[in-house]
Amino acid sequence: MLKWILLILMILPAVGIAKDLSEKILLTESTIGGLPLSTTTQVSLADLQAQFSGYQIIEGFGQGDSPDFHYFEVLDSSQELVLRMYGFGFSATNAQPQYPIDLLVVFSPRVIDQFGVSLGMTYHEVTQLRNGPFEFGANHFDNFLGAGKIWYGFDLNSTENVPLNPEDFTVSDLRKNNPRVAAISWPSPRW
Repeated sequence: MLKWILLILMILPAVGIAKDLSEKILLTESTIGGLPLSTTTQVSLADLQAQFSGYQIIEGFGQGDSPDFHYFEVLDSSQELVLRMYGFGFSATNAQPQYPIDLLVVFSPRVIDQFGVSLGMTYHEVTQLRNGPFEFGANHFDNFLGAGKIWYGFDLNSTENVPLNPEDFTVSDLRKNNPRVAAISWPSPRW
């Protein structure tokens, strides 16, 4: 009997952790998982560790076509990237205790937006869940569709045999090819 009690006591915490990680994180135009989002929001590593307990938070700096940037990554227990937050105009030489969230990009179906949309849903599913009008355009490697502060990235090239410039696609191509959501971003399309 004592063996069974000990086994149950060992399993219960693991079940609780698995339950926490399987719950969806809600993205709205003003929050991510309860964390307020605005043009004035500033976050630190400690803030995100408290907000996303059970997840691993990584902090770093990067460079690219944009100005240098600071980023936070939220990873699940299997090291899958769930989301990334960017603060632009920062490098390791001007590190800060807190950073703005200039762009948030969702990379996992663990996150669901206020309309019920998550990664992997098709264009048609998105337009059934969320009413337009939408703005459509091209990013570096894919296309975006959205309005307000929640935007969806679609890889239309994955539906074509020959890679095309994203600027060559139209909303008609979205309707015809019905691609899946590859990313969700806040407060603007990712680029």
